Amino acid sequence: MNKFNFGSELPDDFWGEDVKAAVAKFEKMLKENETYYFDYDVYRNIIDFYFTQRDVNKATKAIEYALQQFPNNTSVLVKKAQVLMLKDKNKEALNLLNEIEDFSKNDLEYLITKAGIHTQLGLHKIAISCYKTAIQLPNAPVEIHLFIALEYLSIQDTKTALSHLQKVTNEQPDNVMALEELVACHRTLDQPQKAIVDLKSIINNHPYSIHAWFCLATFQIEMEDTENAIESFDFCISIDPNCVPAYMGKASIHREQEKYEQAIAIAKEALEVEDENIAMVHIFIAECYEDIDNPQEAILHATQSTELSPDLEAAWAVLASALYNNKQYKQALKAVKRALKIDPNYTNALIILADIQADLQKHEEAIATYQRIFELEPNNTTIWIDYAFLLEKINMIEEAIETLRLASIMYEEISDYQYYMAYFYMQIDKPRKAVNHFKKGIAINPEKSIEIVEEFDILLTNPTIKKLMTPKL
Repeated sequence: MNKFNFGSELPDDFWGEDVKAAVAKFEKMLKENETYYFDYDVYRNIIDFYFTQRDVNKATKAIEYALQQFPNNTSVLVKKAQVLMLKDKNKEALNLLNEIEDFSKNDLEYLITKAGIHTQLGLHKIAISCYKTAIQLPNAPVEIHLFIALEYLSIQDTKTALSHLQKVTNEQPDNVMALEELVACHRTLDQPQKAIVDLKSIINNHPYSIHAWFCLATFQIEMEDTENAIESFDFCISIDPNCVPAYMGKASIHREQEKYEQAIAIAKEALEVEDENIAMVHIFIAECYEDIDNPQEAILHATQSTELSPDLEAAWAVLASALYNNKQYKQALKAVKRALKIDPNYTNALIILADIQADLQKHEEAIATYQRIFELEPNNTTIWIDYAFLLEKINMIEEAIETLRLASIMYEEISDYQYYMAYFYMQIDKPRKAVNHFKKGIAINPEKSIEIVEEFDILLTNPTIKKLMTPKL
């Protein structure tokens, strides 16, 4: 439920032919500068039609003409207040509503509008009072509890917000916003198990709620309960075999677990579904093929994604990455330039561009590209690592170490910087410094050490590091 119907996404066939005919007649009246008579209900439909089209100017015109014919109609005056609110004239809107309060204080739309104005003025407690009056009316929709919850969240009263969200989701299990806010409240209150209980309760009452199942699955992933998450995604697919996000949720879990073949197989099931986001599925499959060093298949699916969505920068970036990994540098450069033409600030594409430039011996250009990436994403902690390895590629290992040293000062909690410095120090034959940084990495994240020595076996040629790792290997 959109509070004022403004900008609501409605299907093309939502408005009946009678409403469309009335709108056409009204626009003809405006064009010919004439005055026609419309019943109030017809005006109301015309105004609501313009609200859903985000056409404030025509909505304003319709209200003006309606008030000429029905000067004291409080419902039209409420519509006028909504338009004033949309124009950020909140005090003027509030004054108008105060003038008609005696006639409208038990009107649902009046109360919702008044609450919305107080929300925009930052007066959340007054907005809550308006909504609580509205919710007592016999025709009040349950979504008002969602509005109340959002007000309580604005004043950091998470527990009360949660109680209202539970009322919404109990009646409307497919209200995505209410579900997401409910989970967010439990997260804020640090009670994840209660979130699971709430979601399972909703599902027990509404077993065919695909949104509730999907929300449960995504939260189970967050709780690292991937086995049950897969089961929840399977229920989504059972309810709706065309639910592409559920297929991709399952596939992503398998990819995270490095079960790439299973991930690809599940994603390919999603390709059988007619969906506007199929290009993204091809991108996912292409990335999986890159994970298993199959550039030909990666190129095939990345190319299909660009054909389906030629204006999608991610598609061109993945194609560029696949071509680059297949050492087709010229084609990769063309693809990455297409991505950057769509979005010049697309970081993923810039990283690929820097790698291509480095391999083409354009070292200064590669370094300059990374400087641009740092400008775009100064707080991206992985960029420092990517840059360090680019410097390694162009035999600037000491500069790579200095890059990671600076990063480790800013982000002391990230073990990767220490481990990678250890690796770089081994390359320039400084084993003592390598041990020093390896120990620092263990102090921050000991579990990571196994992954690091498996990736960089040069580290185990250092006797001290090998001794540190012997109990773990």
